[in-house]
Amino acid sequence: MLAEGIANKFAPEELLRHECVEKDETGRVRLSEIQLGRVMKMLVNKSLESRGIKVTIVDKNIGYELRAANPIPFDAEYTRNLGYGAVKFLLMGGTGSMIVFYEGKLKSVPFCEMFEPETGKPKMRYVDITSEPYLVGREYMMRLEKEDFKPENIKKIAAAANMRVMEFKQRFLYIV
Repeated sequence: MLAEGIANKFAPEELLRHECVEKDETGRVRLSEIQLGRVMKMLVNKSLESRGIKVTIVDKNIGYELRAANPIPFDAEYTRNLGYGAVKFLLMGGTGSMIVFYEGKLKSVPFCEMFEPETGKPKMRYVDITSEPYLVGREYMMRLEKEDFKPENIKKIAAAANMRVMEFKQRFLYIV
């Protein structure tokens, strides 16, 4: 699963090589216009095929399916609480803000704080990798860790990738 923000990790020239990219009036790539699934599918397939690994990858944008799904109890509670916070904020005379949960509390964030003053574009928001939800999610992720590069582990992992140990290190060590 990929988030569209991964496109910011590519050099613009790299994206231009793989995709017809549309830019906004400030010259920034329009992330919503990039067929990121197709680009990533092509790059991953090319990498795997170069090592003799044949897989079928299907790219699927699941935005609509997620938005159209029936709400679960968490969704109902979350939106009820945001609505409560919004009404309370408005009754106190507040305007020009979005109600959010921040550190477990309802908070109003002024719209002006959400945008870059120079461009008027939304500020990039990164995941807090020290937060409990992230740390819990990370525990369930399958990912390379430092221990994987120890001599007793790396041989098996490199073999599974159809790579020599040195080649595997050169390709993936930067991740950890």
